[in-house]
Amino acid sequence: RRVSENTETSYTFDLIQFLNFCDSHNTSEISLINERLLRNFIISLNLEKLAPVSISRKLASLRGFFDFCVEQNFLVVNPIKYIKNPKIKRKLPETISFNSIESIFNLINNSELDNYDKLLFYAIIDVVYSCALRVSEVCSLKLNDIDMQHGTIRVFGKGSKYRIVPIGKKTIDSIRSYLEVRIRNINNDQLF
Repeated sequence: RRVSENTETSYTFDLIQFLNFCDSHNTSEISLINERLLRNFIISLNLEKLAPVSISRKLASLRGFFDFCVEQNFLVVNPIKYIKNPKIKRKLPETISFNSIESIFNLINNSELDNYDKLLFYAIIDVVYSCALRVSEVCSLKLNDIDMQHGTIRVFGKGSKYRIVPIGKKTIDSIRSYLEVRIRNINNDQLF
């Protein structure tokens, strides 16, 4: 399914944890796994004080496993089919205020950094803030990910997927100013 290595490791751990649970409940045949056993597994996870988000991920691992078992005719009925994920309270992501960004730009401007570093920091902060990117996404940007003519950045992000993000004229100007100085100092395909 082309998942990341971390996701694959997590899913493997989840399946091993469920297998151990089955062993402790004298269930060694896949045909003996039923909805009741799965609900008992969820209860055991709750007793361990696992967060709803972690339980949901474990259920996703099991759903994928049981879907595979049905596809391969190891099972006729998917025992997890009617089990729902626990309700998760979603927190809105915290954002930094415009005043804070302005303060950061003022700090850079009034610092004793050389022109190259000032332009670099301006460009990085401008891209992070105006495009709402994760720091890891900014760090992985390549020169050819930016299309200044169409005002977009191609971002390799979460889930090992690319997405196209619009970029404003002011941010493009900030990147351009940085690149005019950068080209004379560094010659590789990384943006920052």
